Amino acid sequence: MRFALISGEDIHAILDAPVLIERMRTGFLDFEAKTVVNPERTVILQGEDWWGVMPSLSHDGLSVKVVSVIPENSKKGMDTTQGIVLLFDRISGQPKAMFNGTVLTAVRTSVVSALFASCFGGSKRVFIIGAGLEARYHALLFSRLFRLDSFNAVSRSEASLERFREWSIAQGLHLDHTLRIDDADTVIAATTSSLPVVQDYSGANRLVISIGAHTPGAREVSDKVLMSADRIVVDTLEGCIKESGDIVSGLRRGLFVDSKLIALGQVLSHGIGTKGRFLFKSVGSAFQDLYACLALLDLALSRGAFRQAEV
Repeated sequence: MRFALISGEDIHAILDAPVLIERMRTGFLDFEAKTVVNPERTVILQGEDWWGVMPSLSHDGLSVKVVSVIPENSKKGMDTTQGIVLLFDRISGQPKAMFNGTVLTAVRTSVVSALFASCFGGSKRVFIIGAGLEARYHALLFSRLFRLDSFNAVSRSEASLERFREWSIAQGLHLDHTLRIDDADTVIAATTSSLPVVQDYSGANRLVISIGAHTPGAREVSDKVLMSADRIVVDTLEGCIKESGDIVSGLRRGLFVDSKLIALGQVLSHGIGTKGRFLFKSVGSAFQDLYACLALLDLALSRGAFRQAEV
């Protein structure tokens, strides 16, 4: 069996934000139309460590991701998310590619967040809470897609924030240290915190994007944010109602009614009013990995950004 090996460096080199966001749009529309087989992921929790196995099948292929989120990794200078993704041919079942799942996860999560923001006119001033790999790719993808006026970031770890600043400069991005969270139209929470890091909508805040707190006992936004949002958009209703601590807690305690929730696929299919304040909650889903893989494999093959492997 021969297949392409696509490293994290390869993924970074071939990033094409418009191509990725359009392929992801197709993925959400296919998921909404129920033309994607997307089983519930298998999850193992060991203390604060999270492990998942995530398969998905479309008419273009099948992907399987094995991924972990290990919060203690950050103290060792390692990415908290670790994993690999395999892509198989839909007809023959032969493996087509293996991807660095750590970088792929960060890229696809950022693309999904940007897809949400695009439904509401995009972003101009972005404030990021967090300084890990997810924060880096959110800064990069949002900058490339929306021509940001400014962005800034904060982190509880000064060392992580300094690495984020150095990486951003290397990508041609420059943090605006004068941008306050109150002045940002978009606030992105990309943390491993189990307690809320976004306390309220304030000032110019219009969009709050939360990609952490993907277990039922964890929180990334406060009760006030949940109650103040005019609508809560989720990447998948099934996943967020079961896994997102913010959504699980809010529904259980009656902070908002079910009708306040709407899936991103529904927003893309049927539209939604753009006036008001919106919260986006994402826990990730296997079909998102699949459509990211399909786009990245096409880009890698067209640009020769891969190595050939045989097993």
